[in-house]
Amino acid sequence: MEASRRLKEFRDLDSVAMRRAETNLDLDGTSQLSPYLHFGHMGPHTIALAVQDAGAPLQDRAAFLRN
Repeated sequence: MEASRRLKEFRDLDSVAMRRAETNLDLDGTSQLSPYLHFGHMGPHTIALAVQDAGAPLQDRAAFLRN
C-alpha cells in the first residue's frame, strides 16, 4: 500500500520546527501524506502514532503534530 510506504519513508522529522518556520518558506516541511488522509487511505491517528515513535527530538515531533 502506497500510503504505508510513504509513512515509512517519512521518518526525517529532525528540524521540522525549523523547516516550518515562517523564515524558511523555501524549505519543504510537509509530509506529503495529505492525499492519503483526504481519501481515507490512512487515518490521522496512524500518522500521530508513527510520529510519536519516531526518533526525532521532542520539539520536532511536537511541531509536526501541532500543525
